[in-house]
Amino acid sequence: MVIYLPIVTGVLLVSHAFPNHPALTIIKVILGIVLIGIIEMAFATKNRKRLTLGLAWLVIFFILLVGGLGLYLTSGYPLNQYL
Repeated sequence: MVIYLPIVTGVLLVSHAFPNHPALTIIKVILGIVLIGIIEMAFATKNRKRLTLGLAWLVIFFILLVGGLGLYLTSGYPLNQYL
């Protein structure tokens, strides 16, 4: 269930960020799809007891990249409300 969070946030983001940053929004959608694929691969290798440290770091990197790009496209919302 958690692995589909990038899809939900991506759909919400597209409607708000696309008019201002169309290229970055498309890149974020593509990176979100790649992130879902990498998470699926990590779960599959974990179930086979073969999860490597490199794949775990790749998942963390993509989560931070997609999240950071999403925050940039929304100008920090909702975090900017609390800072």
